[in-house]
Amino acid sequence: MSYLPWDNRDGRSHSVWLRRGALIWFAFAVFPVSQAFHNHHSGLHLAAVLVAGTAFFVLWISLVMRRTRVASMPVDLALSGVLLVMAVVLSLTSGADWIGLFPFVAVRLAVCLPTELAVPGVVFAGLTGFATALATPARLGGAFTIFLSSVGVGVLLINMRQLRLANAELASARDEVARLAVSDERLRFARDMHDLLGHSLTVIAMKGELAERLVETDPARAKAEMASVTDVARTSLADVRAAVSGYRRLELAAEVGGARAALMAAGIDVDVRVPDVTLPADVEATLAWAIREGTTNVVRHSHASHCDVRVVAGLSEASLDIADDGNADTPSAREGNGLRGLRERVERLGGSVEAGPRPEGGFRLRVAVPVT
Repeated sequence: MSYLPWDNRDGRSHSVWLRRGALIWFAFAVFPVSQAFHNHHSGLHLAAVLVAGTAFFVLWISLVMRRTRVASMPVDLALSGVLLVMAVVLSLTSGADWIGLFPFVAVRLAVCLPTELAVPGVVFAGLTGFATALATPARLGGAFTIFLSSVGVGVLLINMRQLRLANAELASARDEVARLAVSDERLRFARDMHDLLGHSLTVIAMKGELAERLVETDPARAKAEMASVTDVARTSLADVRAAVSGYRRLELAAEVGGARAALMAAGIDVDVRVPDVTLPADVEATLAWAIREGTTNVVRHSHASHCDVRVVAGLSEASLDIADDGNADTPSAREGNGLRGLRERVERLGGSVEAGPRPEGGFRLRVAVPVT
């Protein structure tokens, strides 16, 4: 199974800061190489040391700077082990000057392995450097120095890596929040358009049909109904503009009046009981939306002759009941876009929606919203 080291999750930042950092780290390689020339070794020994040192740094830079996926975790650990063994061999065969390779190993482990492996790996590299230094002329002082420097630089780079990842995740979270906000606004707009235009067009259709029936028998009333259609159309246009602007908030009294007019225009007797109380703005708007959606469904689908609309305002809860005596087996009995949108509004305030047939016949919608 292949895996992706941490740096490949953010390749751009990886390539920038590691390439710059690698140039700085190579400055630490100057001292052991220069000492190798000054020490009294044979030409063959010097050549072997230089080849081994070059191989170490070539392998190190190729591993630290790689962008591509490492084949597998065992292979990656094996390559890190090769670096560690080379550091041990060079330190033991060429003197204490080469124990400075152990921080390089710690850097490789810190920046290229997953955190759960990088931390113990860095500590192990530091302990290995400590033990190796004890066997060189550096002795105890050098052993503590190499241990602290290896662990210190490794932990520092691990913390830097975690900070960069946290920043990347935060940026990703901000992008997701922005995307969800746009999606939520689209849903709000679609829901408002459905509720606003569905109700208004239903009222216009009902009043237009009523005026058509009355045009010959009662011209004066037919004219009044057509004037009412014009008023409803103008109000609907204003509502759409308000919804587009994001300032649409329904008022309970206005929706009660509109519901009564729509039901009466459809030939449905209506009994409305709404207390004269002041409710929180969000609660009032939600109940107003519920009245609009509930009475629209009654007008469209129920074929009812009577409808009761009742609002109850308590200390901890406000509720709305809309009950009709029509046919409960209608499209309104199945949850469509209107009822789904209403349920979303109510549940957002911690309330509940119940909709279904009544035992005595007809359909009932109940909405309860907590008053805070």
